[in-house]
Amino acid sequence: MTKNKNSAAVPTIQPSRSHFIRIALCTMWRVRGCCHVTRPALPLVVRHHSLGSLRTSSTVVEIKRKLDGREQRFELEHLGEAHDDGNERVRTLVGVWHAGAHGAFGLPAFSYSYGVWHDMSPLTVYRLHLPDGSLLRYRCDAIGSLHLSARQVLFTDLLLDALVVPPPQHTRALPRVELEDEDEVAAATSSGVLTPHLARRVARIRALLLNPTYVQRLIARTDAAIDAAVRQSLSLLS
Repeated sequence: MTKNKNSAAVPTIQPSRSHFIRIALCTMWRVRGCCHVTRPALPLVVRHHSLGSLRTSSTVVEIKRKLDGREQRFELEHLGEAHDDGNERVRTLVGVWHAGAHGAFGLPAFSYSYGVWHDMSPLTVYRLHLPDGSLLRYRCDAIGSLHLSARQVLFTDLLLDALVVPPPQHTRALPRVELEDEDEVAAATSSGVLTPHLARRVARIRALLLNPTYVQRLIARTDAAIDAAVRQSLSLLS
């Protein structure tokens, strides 16, 4: 419900199911070389206050374990997963997190983020969108151990993060990478909280993030995983 300036209650208009399906189909991204051709990119659940009948019934719990053992937990909507051929081992998992009506973590209200995890990747990748579906940026977190299942993702946070800002549309410019929290990495290494083994891992991940070819491939793989997950969710709902 919303209110006008005279405080009279006005019912919120809920879009139809077909409207949500059309929007969901528009989430698909096409990566051509290093040039992104973008379209409106709203997820299956467009906004927290207008979920409609396309809310999927399953969730994923994202557990981010800090080096000191503390944990942060986030509930995501399960979008899709990929398995090893012939068995049930989850190789790739995709979920979507919603900032809600008040926003969170510096993101505006009703913005959202796709999270993508690959079992062989040293990075968690998030694709962040504004409420109108436009791409805001990608964020990459360096991780240690990773455990995937259909309903849970558990990983060790290795402190180093990176923001990846895509180039303007229809150009062949490279994504801009901004490393974050390098001071925390240095402090944790000096204090011994980050072991020599993990410090070497972080150094290797840092080198990857500064490699334009690797970053382009990482973003392309992330977009492809999200596309596949959206298709998977739509097939289950049809």
